Formats: sequence, C-alpha cells, structure tokens
Amino acid sequence: MYTTAGIYTVTLTVDDAAGNGPASDTLEVNVSAAPAIEVTITRFSARDVRKDNYAITAQIKNEGTTAVTITASVDILDGVGNVVVTLVDKTVTIGAGGRVNLKWDDFCELDPGSYIAKVTVDEEPEEWATDTFEVK
Repeated sequence: MYTTAGIYTVTLTVDDAAGNGPASDTLEVNVSAAPAIEVTITRFSARDVRKDNYAITAQIKNEGTTAVTITASVDILDGVGNVVVTLVDKTVTIGAGGRVNLKWDDFCELDPGSYIAKVTVDEEPEEWATDTFEVK
C-alpha cells in the first residue's frame, strides 16, 4: 500500500507449477495524494420538535488538488453513542479546492433526552463532525 504521493516502480515476477519462468514485468505507478476533506456542521435546528422534524446542514470542503466524489451520511446517536437513527446518504462530487453544503431535513421520532448528530464522509481517512442537541 502506497500512502505517499509519488511515482513508484513496481515489478511483478511469476512462475508456474510446471517450472516455467520466472518471468518479470516492470512498470511505473503514479500515486496521487488523497483528497483532504474537511467536514463542519454549520447548522442544526429542530424545526418542529413536536413533529420530530430536524434539519442538519454540513459543509464539506475538498482541500485537495483533484475533484473527489464523496458520500456523506448522518447518524443520530443516543447519550452513550449508540446509533438510533440513520438519515439518507447524500453523494456529491466536489471540485479541487471546492466546497458544498449538504442539508438533511428529515423526520425522526426520538424520545426525550440528549442526542448527537454525527455527519460522516466516507473518504480515507474517514472524516466526521458532531453536534449535540436535546429533545424535551
């Protein structure tokens, strides 16, 4: 596994059970830098607590030099970190140096208590942000 961007030389050598070989081939592999993704929850609101309607907006920023397609998801966690609700994933392509705002405006039924909204982007390394809210 190559974790640093650059040009690497790789050689594959094979032989078979019949005694043929070994035969080798060499080529160069150009490994690009992984996109640098930043996730920030920019707004969280309980639009109508009586109807359990919550809105979460997250800004996803691509600090890398190439466009990247990401999938962002939202989990609602209880006070001890267990997932109680998962909101619909959103997939988007972000240009190099670009940013997008993603909004989840979903219905979820929650009992009174403290919860954490966690927005996660499926990039390597995984990036995420959290915000805490109360249901009364």
